[in-house]
Amino acid sequence: MKSTKNDHYLIPNPSIQIVAGYKNCAIMDLVRETTFTANNSIYYFIQENQRLSLATIYAKYNSQRDILDEYLNFFIENEYVFLGSLKDVHRFHNLNLDWNRPSHITNAVLVYSDSYGDILQQIILQLSELFVEGIELFIPNCVSLILTNRIISQFNTMSHLTSFNLYLEYDSSNTEEEYVHFFTKCQWVNVFVLNSPYSRKINNILFLTENSSLSNCGIIEKKYFVNNLPFFTEAQCHN
Repeated sequence: MKSTKNDHYLIPNPSIQIVAGYKNCAIMDLVRETTFTANNSIYYFIQENQRLSLATIYAKYNSQRDILDEYLNFFIENEYVFLGSLKDVHRFHNLNLDWNRPSHITNAVLVYSDSYGDILQQIILQLSELFVEGIELFIPNCVSLILTNRIISQFNTMSHLTSFNLYLEYDSSNTEEEYVHFFTKCQWVNVFVLNSPYSRKINNILFLTENSSLSNCGIIEKKYFVNNLPFFTEAQCHN
């Protein structure tokens, strides 16, 4: 990259689509019909630096120039991005991702984190406006049962909600009686306690011994992606 002029701009390849998951991302080449998985840092780097000049990018990562050179060389060699002039920035547009006839969104999967505290009501309002009927909510065991109970009670305002599944990781500091106390009052919620030392069903609470982890949510598997231009354009029309 040392021979590259800093007045060149980083332009994303329109035929490359990057889908970010919770733990990794899928890089789909719609022309070559190939898919690769990579760290989410690739997705965020391209999102934050596309259409910026190399001078601006190098200024942002001045203390990490060697790593930046590796990133840029990797992107350019694999044709995920290319370098161009300021005029080229306006010539090459991102692929239109608007749906012509989007289907009704029936369900949503949420993984609770501390950042939800301030925006949870906004999320619930948006889900309500979309008439979402089913919710799958994952809450890590670092969240107390008291707070968990307060969180799920906020979803009870969704008038179109017909199914609500709550997934918790088993916490030995909570007794079975405490689980029953907090959740049997919420009969509209199906509670799944993962990684429990025993299998048992008590009212609407199901204790499962399955070795599962909430961190698995959002992992992208290449086998679930079909990537070519005909399929992509058909999906745009029919979703």
